[in-house]
Amino acid sequence: DNGRNSGMLRRDYNIPPPGDIRNALVALSDADETLKQAFDYRFLDGYLEGTSIGNLLLLSFTRLFNSFGKAIENAGKILNIKGKVLPVTDAVLDICARYENGKLIEGEVQIRENTAFKSPITEVFLKSSGNAKVENIKTLPQVIDEIEKADVIILGPGKLHTSIITNLLVDGVVDAIKKSNAKKVYICNIMTQPYVTDNFTVSKHIEEIEKYLGENVLNYVIANTAYPDQGVIDHFKQLNANIVEVDRENLKNIKLIEGDFLNKNKGSKWNELGLLTHDPEKLGTALAQIL
Repeated sequence: DNGRNSGMLRRDYNIPPPGDIRNALVALSDADETLKQAFDYRFLDGYLEGTSIGNLLLLSFTRLFNSFGKAIENAGKILNIKGKVLPVTDAVLDICARYENGKLIEGEVQIRENTAFKSPITEVFLKSSGNAKVENIKTLPQVIDEIEKADVIILGPGKLHTSIITNLLVDGVVDAIKKSNAKKVYICNIMTQPYVTDNFTVSKHIEEIEKYLGENVLNYVIANTAYPDQGVIDHFKQLNANIVEVDRENLKNIKLIEGDFLNKNKGSKWNELGLLTHDPEKLGTALAQIL
């Protein structure tokens, strides 16, 4: 993540981006609702415009304990989280994408917002800030331990190249997933990502992940088959996003769990988020059945 407040803190203080970590902490928090709202609060005006309180707290803890991992641990205590939140690495890195037309783009935001190339991504790799492609960026030992002893390992939903595959590029993650006896589940996105996964079916998403994870590692894929109202579909078509099609005939080496996983609640705010989301209760039920 190199955008908004996280990107600014990365550049100014040389810390890993705290934004997604903050979101995960708040999601797992069992603290008072006011505290969670304060942790997630973002200023909308003045010289603090765009600044997140939770991001600042993670920055201050990183400075105080001289460790990003310790910062997350202590923020988790304040928020009384149920579970653990672990960064795949504490290195400050950028994601890079190489396209079929030979072009290269550096940076998560730049990849996500690129509409100029209209060319498929052929490779993603990591780059340390200001340097060339880097190899052997090690993941944290605790991450390996948690993966290896897990009952279920879940990938997704999320942006295919910049949210999911990125984690697989850190040295040790793929080997740990393969070594684990856990059931490995991929939750496929409901919608394609404009100009990045145009025309991607469920099997094409899996094929892209397998370039980095390896073949026949995933055991299950959860795929949505429900459609929203035609007006919603038309809205997203104007944004060059479509419902991901479930191409069952190409899903022979993985167990397909399909059904209506679409979040149809009025509070889902698809028009504000810019995408359709999964219903958390339906998804939870499917994952519990797998377990």
